[in-house]
Amino acid sequence: MPNDCDDNKFPWGKEGDKYNRKSMYVCHAEMNAILNKNTYDLKNCTIYVGRFPCNECAKIIIQSGIREVIFLTCKDENDVKI
Repeated sequence: MPNDCDDNKFPWGKEGDKYNRKSMYVCHAEMNAILNKNTYDLKNCTIYVGRFPCNECAKIIIQSGIREVIFLTCKDENDVKI
């Protein structure tokens, strides 16, 4: 949830109208890592994540200059592990 916001006051579900879903209020770990980096330039860096990045995170990763993504698993366990 956004910084300094009470987690109990935001929806945690994935169903219903867009204002009652958590996706309107959260950022994925990749975005948080890029926004809160401790260096000016991420060009040619590597990012380590638990799961294969979603399409929105992939866009942010590419635009930030990161050139390598190391991930543990895919989102769907039926997907082929790379």
